[in-house]
Amino acid sequence: MLFEEVGIVNGASLNVGNVDGKSFASVTMSTVQEVEKAIKKFNGYVLNGKLLTVSREKPEPRRAYNAHFLISVSNLPKDVDSGRLEEIFSKYGSVYDVQTDYNEQLDESTGSLTMTNEYQMINAIAALDGQSLDGKVIRLFVETLEIKSKMFE
Repeated sequence: MLFEEVGIVNGASLNVGNVDGKSFASVTMSTVQEVEKAIKKFNGYVLNGKLLTVSREKPEPRRAYNAHFLISVSNLPKDVDSGRLEEIFSKYGSVYDVQTDYNEQLDESTGSLTMTNEYQMINAIAALDGQSLDGKVIRLFVETLEIKSKMFE
């Protein structure tokens, strides 16, 4: 939660009291600029009486995965366009490829959008599924998951 002060946290892990008695944390931010902000703000910061040392991790050869989560939204009010849908979801993270479609027979719109961060997608679905939007209860589900990988050198 501390690092959310400087940007979007894509993930975090904590190793408490390792061999030398010190704790170690790894925080993944969504942009390089946010990493730099975190280093500038929190290196030398005192948290619960402990001095933090914050630095950039040295990259190691590893396999990276790029996941794309396509979220479908049903039962949208007919006046909700892609701009409004993006605005609603962007509170939870980065949103791409937003589309809406109006069905005259059902008098409703459906939408779809892509998020690349699973944590953000889960939070968006948890917060928005079943909520009322302009008097209509919207429904969300993850339609597909594409995973591409590449080797970093």
